[in-house]
Amino acid sequence: MKLKSLFLCCLAVCVLNNGIAQSFPKGKLEEAIVKIMKEKEIPGLFVSVVTSDTVLWQEGLGVANLSTKANVTEDHLFRIGSISKTFTALAIMKLVEEGKLNLNTKLSDLAPEINFENRWKETHPVRLVHLLEHKAGFDDMHFSGFAKDREPGTKALDEVRSYESSMRSRWKPGLVHSYSNPGYVILGYLIEKVSGRPYQEYIRDQILLPLGMYETQFISEEGRDLPKQQFVTGYAWGDDGLTEAKRVKLMGESAGALLSNARDMSVFLQYLLNPVLQDSSGIADSSIMKEMEQLHGWFEQANGIEQGYGLGIYTKSAGSRDLDFLGHNGGINGFVSDYIYSRQFDLGIMVSNNLGVSNRAILNAIVDELLPDQKKGTYTAATREVTGFGEWEGEYRVLNSRNGIFDLVNYPFRTAKVSWESDSLVLTMFLGGDMKYGSVGGRAFVHSDDVYPSLYLADNEGEKALYFNDDLMVPVNSTVFLTLRISVALSLLLGLVATLSVLVRFFTALFKKSSWSVLFRALLTALPYWLLILSFYIFLSNSSLDKLVGLGQVGVPSVLVLLLTSLFPISVIVAGFYLFKNRNELKTRLSRFMYTSVLLGSAFLAVYCISFGWFALRLWAY
Repeated sequence: MKLKSLFLCCLAVCVLNNGIAQSFPKGKLEEAIVKIMKEKEIPGLFVSVVTSDTVLWQEGLGVANLSTKANVTEDHLFRIGSISKTFTALAIMKLVEEGKLNLNTKLSDLAPEINFENRWKETHPVRLVHLLEHKAGFDDMHFSGFAKDREPGTKALDEVRSYESSMRSRWKPGLVHSYSNPGYVILGYLIEKVSGRPYQEYIRDQILLPLGMYETQFISEEGRDLPKQQFVTGYAWGDDGLTEAKRVKLMGESAGALLSNARDMSVFLQYLLNPVLQDSSGIADSSIMKEMEQLHGWFEQANGIEQGYGLGIYTKSAGSRDLDFLGHNGGINGFVSDYIYSRQFDLGIMVSNNLGVSNRAILNAIVDELLPDQKKGTYTAATREVTGFGEWEGEYRVLNSRNGIFDLVNYPFRTAKVSWESDSLVLTMFLGGDMKYGSVGGRAFVHSDDVYPSLYLADNEGEKALYFNDDLMVPVNSTVFLTLRISVALSLLLGLVATLSVLVRFFTALFKKSSWSVLFRALLTALPYWLLILSFYIFLSNSSLDKLVGLGQVGVPSVLVLLLTSLFPISVIVAGFYLFKNRNELKTRLSRFMYTSVLLGSAFLAVYCISFGWFALRLWAY
């Protein structure tokens, strides 16, 4: 009887899916996507849409190469970037299921040969699970990491060591997610160390081939006898329009070096959707996949947080109604890729484009068209007065910046204040407006524009904290932070005053010979500000993914930033010495006050920038 029921159930699903396949609006979707491609000037992409047992659509659109005008097909290989992390995580979980690894094992025990810093190692060691969740507290790739191309034959341990400057826990491991590619480079090494085989080979033989993903491969595998024309060219916007993106040979391929196509990704999406297929694949059973989809952190569990990054898979939303999906995205020079799936909707979607722009509009178009009647289950905010949360009132700063170097701006300015207004929590971001949140029970709050809680009044081992849009915010002293912000703003304003003074002195010197010495003094006082601003300008103008590599190797941009940030504090000292030596030339109290104020402002900025790493070789190492 049970077998008969199971057969009828399976038959019903097949009939339903066949109906979906027969009525699939391919023409309508293709028209919508082509329109988006034209608006964003995307040369080409591939799209895969599947249910658990039916491929609804897998096709290439646009061109694979602007020079040859070759049309994208379902066989063309795109670089899928960080989607590779799902496959790396799956390989780790296979080893866990086989008893060869344990998620709670300390990294120091698994690989004592890896050098990393963790000042909380006695109470909060870095564990294997933290690498999978991006919770080791490590920085993401430093500039130097972008500059290193992987050479043939590079060992996994050498890849790890190329990122050792990133491997310092900036907060207690396990506390909060902060995306870190070097953590997944370590995972690749652990696969190699435990399996005794290169991680590329292990992932190919134990994950890709058993799934039937026969053409998916790592960049270093050099095509596996596939024709060159099957590999798509990535593009980026340059001064002369679209130009070929730099083809990086990623150091640490386990973090983001896979290439795949529509055909193979359809297979993978069906694997994610189908527990029966998971159990029969010989890779890892369906319980392992469920574990990858879950949040494991004590912080999320203690505070009732349901959205976030699991083990190589994270919660995502898609469609104009923000429907719940799981998945991952990936960005690498010239390419952006996204996959999403939901067993509730029995739907999986993959999109990869060769321009490096967001796929959000395309995913929304597909989801809205295929799930027009699905409504997001919204949370109902309480209408009564919220009480009992007064102790969370105050100011907070973001703790988990992706790279510590950017704390130069994040530390004093990425802050928020919590206050209360009758039945609403009011969140005021620095230099932003007020946002009101209603209670949905417990310590979770939802904004009127959202469909699930995005703000939690959290407990961080006894300390009050905020969890806001995946960021952990910790309490700060409002007076101290106000003083710090005023000091930064005033110092920059004094730099502007010094610059205007130079202009005035210059035009005066043209007509008064005796004023050249005054001009020199003004120039010397303004110089530190100019060096600082110029260093920022060069950095920002080279911070795109295609140009960032130049900041991590010897070249004009990196050497200029190195010199400018080194000369900045030196110029402050020189200006101070000169003004002190020639103080008698300052005849009025006003001039002495102004020059002293400008000098103190530049000295403050020098100390501030150096303390956050914006200086010389310390910056260059990033």
